[in-house]
Amino acid sequence: MSIEAAVTDYIRAEILEPSGRRADDVDADTSLFRRGIIDSFGVFTLASFLEERFLIVVGDEDMVPENFDSISRIASFVARRQRAAGVEKP
Repeated sequence: MSIEAAVTDYIRAEILEPSGRRADDVDADTSLFRRGIIDSFGVFTLASFLEERFLIVVGDEDMVPENFDSISRIASFVARRQRAAGVEKP
């Protein structure tokens, strides 16, 4: 499963569905912050998921919109972290 697909599945199952939002309203480039899909607490829980699933470390300085505003940005961030850490894709 690709990084983008795993992140999409997580956001749909753990954020959208429990809140009653429609999962098909979000695509890879949807702004998660502007649409109110994710907030600061959501970033922390998402970061924990990313660390566990992709074997990366997400520092406080990484939790910025440039890395977490959309599924495609999150996937790019994870891929950069994996390359930097020399982690093979799970």
